[in-house]
Amino acid sequence: MACYLVAVTGMAVGIQEHASAQGVGSSLGSFFPVPIVGSFEPVTTFEKFCGPILPKCGIGNTFRSEVGVGYNFIDTCSAQLKGGGLELDLRTFAVLDQAPPNAEISADLRLWRLGFRTIYSYFDNRSHNSTLGRLEWSGVRFGVDLDALHLEWLTFGASVDYYLIDPRFNGAFFTKVASKQVTLPKGKVVQANIIDDLNRIDVVGSKPLTWGLYFRYMPPAIFGMPVHFDAYFNAPLAGSRLGSYGLLLSFRPQIYRFDLACKLGWERNMLKFSGFATPAGATALQPGNYELDMNWERYKLEIAAYF
Repeated sequence: MACYLVAVTGMAVGIQEHASAQGVGSSLGSFFPVPIVGSFEPVTTFEKFCGPILPKCGIGNTFRSEVGVGYNFIDTCSAQLKGGGLELDLRTFAVLDQAPPNAEISADLRLWRLGFRTIYSYFDNRSHNSTLGRLEWSGVRFGVDLDALHLEWLTFGASVDYYLIDPRFNGAFFTKVASKQVTLPKGKVVQANIIDDLNRIDVVGSKPLTWGLYFRYMPPAIFGMPVHFDAYFNAPLAGSRLGSYGLLLSFRPQIYRFDLACKLGWERNMLKFSGFATPAGATALQPGNYELDMNWERYKLEIAAYF
């Protein structure tokens, strides 16, 4: 996306310069090459800023394709359910696990400046008590990357990701806890917290579609260790509102086939979705639109193999 904007701007500037010096007809002829079967001839101005999307003499990789498996240590920062006149903290009322399991399997096919990603993520945020609330969001997402700017050590590009599964919050949660005196055997009286109202609800969002930007720094080595750094940002485009940003540090060999890399990262995620629900419980909430607003951080550990 960013590359196309740069290309259009460059073309406009170039056309104006050529038009003033040579005339409109000759300038347009210099910017649109004659098609040649079996070859690729990039626009001159576009190549000056970005280089060709595909090489002239075949398809190659700017950064090797890879497959990986990883585990993310989750820290649930907030989980709010709004609707029916209530605003509930699900970490308290649903006793949501603040460190749910999250594992991923990924594959990234690189074709010159283009990357095609497939990621399966297991993310099932249950309550400590499994009969209570649960956020279900395990499934596959697809992504496409375009390296808009690729220098020897630096890469900048844009991406699009589409998730194939709807986020869903379902189960039961309690909206009221009363502190009461309870008489134990042998007549001893103690204060205890008693769940008064248990409500069941099912809220389903829509599949998120996001766009993003990424930046990669790839020095030859730091203190003799080959590494690269990634920074990225993703924003909602359609469906459930999903945003994220993060950093990634990769310890890698010289990217020969079947070599391994270890990746360490941090990521902040923001998810918000809503849906119509008809709660039922001891003191039933009103039917209507309910919204889940959830934020969590991920500390990532991944092992990847290049091919």
